[in-house]
Amino acid sequence: MSPIAVQSPQAVAEFQSHQHQDLSLVQRRSNFDILISSIRDTLGTNPELKFDDVDVDKLQMLLRAYQSSRPEWERFSFIDFSRNYTRNLVDNLHGNANLILMTWTPNKASLIHDHTSAHCVMRILQGHIIETRYEWPTPGVEEPLKVKQVRHYYAGDVAYMSDDLGIHKVENGDPDSVAVSLHLYTPPYIEKRGCNTFNAKTGKSCHIKLSEYYSRKGEKISKPSSH
Repeated sequence: MSPIAVQSPQAVAEFQSHQHQDLSLVQRRSNFDILISSIRDTLGTNPELKFDDVDVDKLQMLLRAYQSSRPEWERFSFIDFSRNYTRNLVDNLHGNANLILMTWTPNKASLIHDHTSAHCVMRILQGHIIETRYEWPTPGVEEPLKVKQVRHYYAGDVAYMSDDLGIHKVENGDPDSVAVSLHLYTPPYIEKRGCNTFNAKTGKSCHIKLSEYYSRKGEKISKPSSH
């Protein structure tokens, strides 16, 4: 039998100190970190995750239950008044999704776009967001897009969108204040394949790439994408 190691009082004290520090780190884990971990667990690690595999109801529940605190997510939020918005990658969740924090310049909007056969769950963290949904354009026909509905969202609200529901535009509804929204795209088809944007007057579409971000995990990219 191996002899039992005898530790000095100093070694024991150092070990207990490290234990206390580790416990403190666990206790300091933010609600935002817990949200990310919960989403990651919900999506799992299946590299072949498909649209129908996703438990959208649970994802919406998780985003709705999140008790938002600005200090938890503000390091991911970059504002650039030369742009309509910035797309800031928070996490790619085992490669099964893209969790993106979008920071909106006052009174600015996205292009009308689709979602490349992915789910989109959006949680408003700050400000006033307006979503305009449109019917899909008729192939081969040039005519103005038809508005299905306009929705107004405020901090704490959660919205869901997919190609089954049409196409949409998202905008900051406040002319003076920055808005911030958290977007979960799963599966991550938009990052891999890009998406289509649409002309409101003609219905014509244009494919764009969306594989780059303004920042990644809180670090600004030196030459961020123009989108």
